[in-house]
Amino acid sequence: MAAKKSTPASDDQASNETGPVIATVEEGETTSAVAVVEPVEIIVEDDPVAPAAPSVVYVPVPAPPKKKGNRGVGVLLSMAGAFVYAIVLAVVLVVMSVVATGRPNFSAVANPNFFVPVALFALGLILVVLLVNRAGWWSYVIGSVVVASIVYFGTVGVILLFNGVIFDTPDVASQRFLIGLVQPFPIVAGLLAREVAIWTGVLISFRGKKVKARNASARETYNREEAQRRAEAAAS
Repeated sequence: MAAKKSTPASDDQASNETGPVIATVEEGETTSAVAVVEPVEIIVEDDPVAPAAPSVVYVPVPAPPKKKGNRGVGVLLSMAGAFVYAIVLAVVLVVMSVVATGRPNFSAVANPNFFVPVALFALGLILVVLLVNRAGWWSYVIGSVVVASIVYFGTVGVILLFNGVIFDTPDVASQRFLIGLVQPFPIVAGLLAREVAIWTGVLISFRGKKVKARNASARETYNREEAQRRAEAAAS
């Protein structure tokens, strides 16, 4: 018996089939089926794997040390200096009364005008401390002249204000001011203010010198540690 092959009905039907093509062969009583498997296309990507992005590690950097000032302690020492100045001024006034009259007289100390140069001394020295801060002793030597001037001229002016100089004519007021400048009380107050301001300024500048040394040491330590951190970061 002649072999018969079964083929698709038409080319259009064959092109529309999506499954595998099966061919059957009939020979005598036996029918065999042969399955034709379509090849599987394997796609291999040629793109290399992108490298992982480098991780960024943030290391906290401490802030540089702040410079410490000498103003706070300087103001306190100025107030203490004003207290010492009041004691010295009172002693000198009492001694002057003994020299003048032969007996101590405390009326000048009990007078409210006594506290005028004391207040002006504290105000002038505090002003100097706020301006020079951590400066050396030479700054307070110059500043003592400023304090003495404030005490000398200020004492005369404030006492005249207490005595109603504002009601005088300009000529009379200027004459009273000139007379006040030659009075013993403001002269002594100004001279003592300069001396006490110098010695108080020496103490303040001594403390300021220590503050400057501590600031320099703290800055040096910070720079050394910062250089070490940068070296470790560069090595890693």
